[in-house]
Amino acid sequence: MPPTPFWPKDYEKTDDSNTPLPPQVIPSYIRSPGELHKLIPIDPYVYFKQGNRISEDLDKLPKPGNNRTIYIMHSPPFGTGLDRIPGGQSVGSHSIKAFIEETQPLLTLHGHVHESPEISGHYIERIGKTLSVNPGQFTCDSKLHAVIFETENPWETLRHTCFPERKLFT
Repeated sequence: MPPTPFWPKDYEKTDDSNTPLPPQVIPSYIRSPGELHKLIPIDPYVYFKQGNRISEDLDKLPKPGNNRTIYIMHSPPFGTGLDRIPGGQSVGSHSIKAFIEETQPLLTLHGHVHESPEISGHYIERIGKTLSVNPGQFTCDSKLHAVIFETENPWETLRHTCFPERKLFT
């Protein structure tokens, strides 16, 4: 997941060597690897330059051998209706978008930017021959948003659905 403008998280990585970081909170902290309750002050710009990049992780994935491959990626592709935040800005991954354009898998599933379908007005995006989906989570309700599809033909069978909030105790 590309860095957000909030506190750095240990699972955030820069997209590639060309994508600039959003403005970062300074001072920033990360949790100590040995002591979860201890915070270590860091310079987020130095911290993110030292780690590996999303593009490097994607290079390690097996490439689709046919058009039946499905990838599940937390971050959505940049510049689509799947990565919009309030104000309409795109915050997705440039590397994931380039990976999808290059490899053309059958389907990619995304999340992270839960409000995007509510803001952009759609939860699917066509990237070449690939169907990319972010089911979202609308802020106006507490229902679980999901997509249902048959893997043999997601283009024809995909549907968006919401599950009502479940009561844990009766």
